[in-house]
Amino acid sequence: MSKQQFSTIEREAIFVAYGKRCAYTREPLDFATFHIDHILPESLSEDPARFEEFRKLLNIGEFNLRGFGNLVPCKPEINLQKGHLILEQAHVHYFLGIAASKTTAIEKNIALISARNTKGKALILLQRCLDAGQLTVKEVADLLNKYQDDTEEIFSLMVSMQFADETEVSVLAKSDLETVKDLPIKFGRNDHIDGLNLINSHGERQYVRTCRQYIEAVKTGFHPSCGFDIKMAAYFEHYCGLLLALEVATIPTKSYISTPYVSIANMNLMPFVLFPQLGDTVIPEEGTYQYQIDKKNLRVCNVTSNSFNVETEYMGHSLIEAVRADFNNDGIEDVLCLEYCYATKGTLGFGGIKILTRLSPTGHFELAIPEIWGVDDLVEALCRRA
Repeated sequence: MSKQQFSTIEREAIFVAYGKRCAYTREPLDFATFHIDHILPESLSEDPARFEEFRKLLNIGEFNLRGFGNLVPCKPEINLQKGHLILEQAHVHYFLGIAASKTTAIEKNIALISARNTKGKALILLQRCLDAGQLTVKEVADLLNKYQDDTEEIFSLMVSMQFADETEVSVLAKSDLETVKDLPIKFGRNDHIDGLNLINSHGERQYVRTCRQYIEAVKTGFHPSCGFDIKMAAYFEHYCGLLLALEVATIPTKSYISTPYVSIANMNLMPFVLFPQLGDTVIPEEGTYQYQIDKKNLRVCNVTSNSFNVETEYMGHSLIEAVRADFNNDGIEDVLCLEYCYATKGTLGFGGIKILTRLSPTGHFELAIPEIWGVDDLVEALCRRA
């Protein structure tokens, strides 16, 4: 049993640096149960002569048995089976080399996680007090205003962002946005795709993998060239739209969606004018989603506490709440939704974002910013605001 104790931050930093996989088997790890193994047994610290013998045999110079250069994440059964055994010399060199290459990443992760936790504690505490009724929205707003020079605006995502390098983002501070723009996009379960080809009106092509690359390409007139690429571009549209919107987002001073709590899953609050209407398949834009469901014009395919997927005979509409904040600077809380629209009898599919608000305790959801679908629309809207 290891005597060395690890903080939650150190465990997370090591877990992330190794891609959430066992260093020995490369199998996925569970954060709650994974072990941290000492490549050279920690017990060697209690036998200096034997440690010196191995150090010279391996030609490793000065060495810290409890340092990150000797630590790897692994599956519990592997660690228990290995125990105090010392691997063959070639294997020791191999895994020590891997550990050495991860040291800088682990140290960087510790700094980032510590900064994230420090910045987030106050807001998380205030949110809990607000949810418990211990503070009013105004009191929370007053506290945030009082300490805004000492804290950053941090936003908790209702759906985490997942990237191809296995980075997962569930909390975003404004200072993190530029870094996240350079992470490679993950196309859902399409692991065979690592990027997207775009084309412009001159037939020139551009290959993009990150949000920054996609945003710049769209600004200069590039776009997906076929139906499949349009579908895959939805992953970019969702993440890029989210990052761009958070650049101008602020903490709201009042909310009609959090107090009391309502969500887009409250179909009676969703006006049907928000449903995508294409071609000759138009349904009269009357009432709410619930009204259309009751009229048998709309079928519910799936619904959760913060998302839904509904279909008419010809069109499907999916909305997922991603983050709540004030996106139009009116002090009222809005909700940014990831949107996907598709033909039920064809291959058409496209995605973007919608930013919705609710302006009174009895009001319906409505658009907080004029109709936004894609990144180019959002860039234009935000430029007008600036």
